[in-house]
Amino acid sequence: MIFKNLQHLFVCTLTLVLLTTLPTHAQSIERLTVKGNAFVNSQGQPIRLWGVNLVALYPTMQQAQHIASELANHQFNLARPHHMMRPSRDWVWGSKIFTLNDYEQGNTRKPNKEAWDRFDYLNAQLKEKGIYLMFAGRWSRTYLPYDVDVLDTTEEDAAKWIMAMDELNKRHWKKNIDARKLLPLVDERCAALDSEFIKQTLTHVNPYTKVAYVDDPQVLTYEITNEYSSEYVLICHNDLPRYFQDKLVAMWNTFAKDAGLAEAGDLYNARTDEQKKVRADFFRNLDEQYFIKVKKMMRDLGYQGAITYSNLWRGESALQMHAEHADYIEDHAYVNPRVADSREDFMYSKAKTILADKPYILGEFNESEWKTKTEGPYRSQLALAAAAYGVHQGVDGFVWFAWQHGDRDLDKDGNAKKPSRDPHIGTMVADNMMRDHMRTAGMLYRNGLVDPAKKQIRFTVGKPHVGADYNALMKPKNQFKPGYQSIHAFGKTFDEPSPVMITKSWMRSEPDSPIVSDTNQIIKDLNAKQLKVIAPKAEAFSGDMAGSDVNDQYQHLSLGKQSGFATVILIAADNQPITQSKHLIISRTILDDKQAEVDALPISIKQVSGSNVQFKITRPQSQVLELKADAKMTVTLPDTGWHEAELIVQ
Repeated sequence: MIFKNLQHLFVCTLTLVLLTTLPTHAQSIERLTVKGNAFVNSQGQPIRLWGVNLVALYPTMQQAQHIASELANHQFNLARPHHMMRPSRDWVWGSKIFTLNDYEQGNTRKPNKEAWDRFDYLNAQLKEKGIYLMFAGRWSRTYLPYDVDVLDTTEEDAAKWIMAMDELNKRHWKKNIDARKLLPLVDERCAALDSEFIKQTLTHVNPYTKVAYVDDPQVLTYEITNEYSSEYVLICHNDLPRYFQDKLVAMWNTFAKDAGLAEAGDLYNARTDEQKKVRADFFRNLDEQYFIKVKKMMRDLGYQGAITYSNLWRGESALQMHAEHADYIEDHAYVNPRVADSREDFMYSKAKTILADKPYILGEFNESEWKTKTEGPYRSQLALAAAAYGVHQGVDGFVWFAWQHGDRDLDKDGNAKKPSRDPHIGTMVADNMMRDHMRTAGMLYRNGLVDPAKKQIRFTVGKPHVGADYNALMKPKNQFKPGYQSIHAFGKTFDEPSPVMITKSWMRSEPDSPIVSDTNQIIKDLNAKQLKVIAPKAEAFSGDMAGSDVNDQYQHLSLGKQSGFATVILIAADNQPITQSKHLIISRTILDDKQAEVDALPISIKQVSGSNVQFKITRPQSQVLELKADAKMTVTLPDTGWHEAELIVQ
């Protein structure tokens, strides 16, 4: 009976705290606009986006309700539907719905009513929870031969198009995936098909919200084509079936002639410097003209959200085109989660695509895809590093890849069929280790519980260099020394570099370890292999426990000494300094020296704001304990039995 009363008191107290300190979902979906390098709300306040990819997902109503609630509980306020037009028979086992448009009649133009209904209902549920959407113009669409009817031409031309498309689709996917993305830029039918789908998507009225997507502020961004640039595709020697290839070569010959090139030469093997320069201009022109045309069409339809052409680093010329025409920049990253092991962390590699004057989103983000056994156990450090350095660098959004691929791993309620504590890059719904840290890291990031960098360095690169091959294309120009991204914020511009830029410390030598942010709130110790966050409203540790003094510099967090690896994130959920906070949330992961997860780690929190603490274990299962702070206002937490917990301090 006493336990039940304590539970009731805890729930009432927690409800009051949440109502008075956290924004309601109904208020959080408002139109965000681009202002400088941020997405801002109607009050001009920057909004950070903590998101997740939803891949080929057509859930039932019951599943959709649960998924939306789970995402909101993990602090996600952004979802990126992905592969929604890929015939995902390998991912979809339950609903048997594979694409938004049917592929059953030899074409891809007819909407699948059930797919759209499920998609709409899920989006409506996400909207109720304050979750924005990132839309796309292709979603991995495969054109089919009888899409030919989108335009009327001669029977002979239609037959050639049908045969060429059939030939392309019969190629191995590695030989057609990038080539297919080139098609709308050289073929009027494919361009018409993509425009038709974009119009169909934007003008579609969601019956559950009664709003067309074109008018819905929930659709925050729109990408035209995923992971693409013409320069990348053609430098990598992707070609097309003869019908389409002839069109591409004709466009190149005309462009080369208009540019005054005496001999156009082979599109794939430019030999002279002049050919290389004109060819690079041709590649950029293909992308630029297509993007301008499609973006104008979308604006004419009334879409007010942010539009970008593509994502992923494809060289400086592609980035400059985005700098001139895109509303925001998106990149993708699958990285070593042990951020504290090297100066060359993910923020360094991504600095090449962060522009000084554009919002920036990492639209696919997670640990490395190919080293899950060796690096995956340490992925909890990536959650902390993303949150802390994301605020520090001014990153506007992280979109983790991915909550779920299709429905093959979901039960009827929307939970994971086989949850575990193993790495699941494409099935985070089943990755309990990452889920343990998503809420604390998400609140650290979204609420800005560390300070942004005091100094943003405008890193100038001038004109893009001409990349004649893949290696040259992928190499950034005028890169600063690794490690400085952990000290200052950097934003690239295409202004001409100052003659004195080469004299700056960040161009000449790498910083010594430990590398401390210019706010003094984030510390990366390369020798101890530790990452620390020490701020008034948050403290966190991630790294090797046997390094230098684990507890050095902390005011509140105190960890017991032992070997192995740990991540501990402590945040003030009520946005108050920890010494004043009445609502703290803490998450933790512990590994032994052999990467095996263990449960025990002594943790205490010093200088809490009251002597009575209700300790609610929220993961792995609910339990409420009563704790007492000692005379020095230090509360000692249970050594075992929890991964995430809330502390209500009285």
